[in-house]
Amino acid sequence: MHRQKIISWQAPDHELPEKPADWFISVMVVGLAVTIGALFVNNILFAVFAFLATLSIIIHVAKKPEIIDIHLTTEGIEIRHDFFPYRKLHSFCINHTKNKSELLLHSDRSVLPHLIVPIKDVNPEHIRAELRHYIPEVYAHKNLIDKFLEYLELQIIA
Repeated sequence: MHRQKIISWQAPDHELPEKPADWFISVMVVGLAVTIGALFVNNILFAVFAFLATLSIIIHVAKKPEIIDIHLTTEGIEIRHDFFPYRKLHSFCINHTKNKSELLLHSDRSVLPHLIVPIKDVNPEHIRAELRHYIPEVYAHKNLIDKFLEYLELQIIA
């Protein structure tokens, strides 16, 4: 099915946090200490968990962001390879914070219904004007879960 694209842009799927080398060393030291402590009390399962958790954190934070394509079409919003038809979106809001703009979409998904899409290299007012034709604009803010995930820098689009 061919959808007519109205506005398209690209954005990273997550922000790459600037972490100094000593941050990675600190995480490794704490992870190693927890792992050794778990082995000391003969809790092998927790030792394996602590080791894998430490490794996962380091790999995730060091991962370079993937650039994704975002398309506003006449039938919905395409993010990466996912399509969200307007009939499944309740509302939108554009937030401006810290020299960045984000499109917040409230969908009908039961788990994590808010989609947070970064806006890069396109005028947010153009996006606002086009989306108003299809779904209502309702002031919204990130909920506690979205803020927590952003704080942990684990948030990934859609």
